[in-house]
Amino acid sequence: MKFKYLSILVTAVMLAFTACSPDEYELGSSALTSDDLVKGIAYDYTVDQTTNTVTFTTKEGFVSKEYSVYWDFSKAGNGYSQNRDVKFAIPFAGDYTVYFGIVTKEGLIKSAPINFTIDNTNGNLLTDPLWKLISGGVDKSKTWVLDLDADGASKFFTGPLYFYGTDDSWETVTNGAKLVGDNVDSWNWQPVWADAKWISAAKDFGTMTFDLTNGAHVKVNDLDNGKNYEGTYLLDTENHTISLTNALILHTSGHDAIVTNWASNLKIMSLTEHTMQIAALRDASTEGPCLLVFNYITKAAYDDPTLLLTEKTGVTETPVTDPTFTDLNGQLTTTTTTKMTYTLNEDAPYDWLWWNAADATWESNGFAANSDYPTWAPLPASTSEFSLSLETMKDASGKVTNEFVLNSTDDVSFDGNYTLSGNTLTFSKEVTILTASNDIRSISISGKEFSVLKIDEETKEVWLGAAAGVDSKGNTNKYICVRLLPKKTSSESGATKVICDNSKVSYGFVENEKYLRIQLYNAYGADAFKANPPINATKINFKKELTVTFTIAGLGTLKESTTATIGIMNGGADGKFKEEAAALPNRTNANVTGDGTYTLKYTTETKVAVTPTTDFVFVIDMPIEGKTDVDLKLAEGGIQCPNFTVTVDAITVE
Repeated sequence: MKFKYLSILVTAVMLAFTACSPDEYELGSSALTSDDLVKGIAYDYTVDQTTNTVTFTTKEGFVSKEYSVYWDFSKAGNGYSQNRDVKFAIPFAGDYTVYFGIVTKEGLIKSAPINFTIDNTNGNLLTDPLWKLISGGVDKSKTWVLDLDADGASKFFTGPLYFYGTDDSWETVTNGAKLVGDNVDSWNWQPVWADAKWISAAKDFGTMTFDLTNGAHVKVNDLDNGKNYEGTYLLDTENHTISLTNALILHTSGHDAIVTNWASNLKIMSLTEHTMQIAALRDASTEGPCLLVFNYITKAAYDDPTLLLTEKTGVTETPVTDPTFTDLNGQLTTTTTTKMTYTLNEDAPYDWLWWNAADATWESNGFAANSDYPTWAPLPASTSEFSLSLETMKDASGKVTNEFVLNSTDDVSFDGNYTLSGNTLTFSKEVTILTASNDIRSISISGKEFSVLKIDEETKEVWLGAAAGVDSKGNTNKYICVRLLPKKTSSESGATKVICDNSKVSYGFVENEKYLRIQLYNAYGADAFKANPPINATKINFKKELTVTFTIAGLGTLKESTTATIGIMNGGADGKFKEEAAALPNRTNANVTGDGTYTLKYTTETKVAVTPTTDFVFVIDMPIEGKTDVDLKLAEGGIQCPNFTVTVDAITVE
């Protein structure tokens, strides 16, 4: 019978293995030979074919304290064990071989091969999530690449290689454990490849594919080293290590001279659906030992980076929580009637929304303009023909029906009924809402069932999403969302109100008491103000006009009137302030005489679309020097002058 070396798949019941070599064991006198190391005298073993559990034991009294027991699993890529008794489980049917040994002062004495058979594959031993994450699951495969391509681009990590202390592991990287102690070697350096190109040249490193088809197999196409491997792999799911037989992990060739082990008992530092980190010990370098942590992403994620949007390591995951709405149908269909027609947000027609399990929030790319869309997110060819009407109707008997009419971005019409349950909107037929394509990829938002994920309080923009990904428990945790804006009726103003929290508005003297400034957003202001501004700056998005109405109280009558004007910088705004802004023809200023209500306007023929950055400013300025005796200085530690008040009555954009 032909036996293969044991590919042990370790479970929680397996006792600890070590990576010691024979000369590290206590040596005794040589009174034994390999002929003495036989079953029933030196050792024994049993195979439980029900659970696929194999138990090896050293016979009581056979080995005195002067000898060291030495179980050899090296051919399986899993080192050695000096425990007298060893127990492990093997998922896959097959014939296996191990060795029993004794260490004497003359060296290691090994037994003849110990052969045994596992009759049937036991799928219950493959239920740990690590097996599915690395391979895709039973009868499937998953291909991984280093996170650096020939163009020098990394999709998820900052480069293909990180550096960690020798005591770091899954516990510190994935679970976030902190190691303490005088001799603990726990640290990390995560270089950005562009700043550390000595790590490796940008190139196609090849692929590494793991499967679980009639065994645990690995194929490595190592283009950097010019080698191909086909072998098996082993996961120790309790200790989070991986061992390869007849193969080496995919790695950078420039580190071959400083690492002696690319296959056995390698630490898995993190592993998610589309990202993985495996550490090899740098043990042959004049710089001393450390862990070289290689960063991988799946080939699927390399081809489609949106798969990486939900990935996060080193966090405690919070279950997916769907958004909830009060009277959702009313919000979707009611303006002054029970019918609402939507158009596409032409600036940002779609986006992805994903669940951040670490922070328990829904996140997006934050696309605000066509220029924000990268090459992997193509824009639709046209948005002008798109419309979606939702209408709730009641007949004479009181029966309520919901009807829709859709004209897609491809100018294809759909109509029928729809239902709402929770935040789920279900059309009576399959529909295609939006398509977009370029040379890199194609996008289609289509189906029958969609989720309402956002309704903006100010603009009433609706994010309507189609499921685009699930977590390990099958819960939808990623959507691709069409972004819909209510179509203005002839009786409605084209302006949209921007909400302002007056308790957070900052006002008072600036520039040696020369100007009175009312700050709505100022990236150069006090930290407390920047951290909690009175407006959502992304709402300052207009093509025609920005209007601000405000009321001043407590100044009385000024000695001399002054001119108030809008100053705004970033996102296409002109960045002019004070008198320079007031002199521009696109400003409608206000002649301020004292207490009262005033309206200012900023008009434009080009779009202003703010993306808040470190230089975004939105203020109202007016010269005030010598015009009032009121002390307009800010209170100590405050954001508002205590001697008068400013109330922002309205901010609108159109």
